[in-house]
Amino acid sequence: MKNKNGLSEVVSYVLLIVVGISLSAIVFVFLQGLIPEKEFSCPDGLALIIKETKCISPNLVNITFQNKGRFEIDGVYSRYANNLASVAVNPLKPEESSGTTNYGTINKISEDQGSQGFFYFGRVKSVPSALRPNKEYSQVFSYGIADTIAKVEIQPFLNLEDERKLGICEEKIISHEISCP
Repeated sequence: MKNKNGLSEVVSYVLLIVVGISLSAIVFVFLQGLIPEKEFSCPDGLALIIKETKCISPNLVNITFQNKGRFEIDGVYSRYANNLASVAVNPLKPEESSGTTNYGTINKISEDQGSQGFFYFGRVKSVPSALRPNKEYSQVFSYGIADTIAKVEIQPFLNLEDERKLGICEEKIISHEISCP
């Protein structure tokens, strides 16, 4: 009889350990879902400037971008404001125009997302190509027919390699004053 008491004590300790490990595994899985993922931040050497802006017609503006950084830039999120005091929220839409040095058809992704203000560099119909360091790219954008344009804001973005998402550079907003009728 004494041997059976010792065995039940061992079984109870084993069951207690198994229950403790199971609960800790469940809590670990639950808490792992609550922890936020690593946030995207642009590399320090990323630098894009608006080299030149030119009004082409009452609702078209040609913007020349220059990559002054050490990294390739996949595209820009572009928008405009009607006056300098307001926030730029209206999207600039890329247009096909012979007024640029990069004349040709806009790549397919820019056609699809251009109405939201996203523009990918490159002229290949199916696949955009990134803007390399120390290179320039000129593009014609349209804005509202009844609107005037006083300020252009752009944010560079990168395609994230490990995910099918865009990494928009929140801290790299470039604002440029422009006066088009």
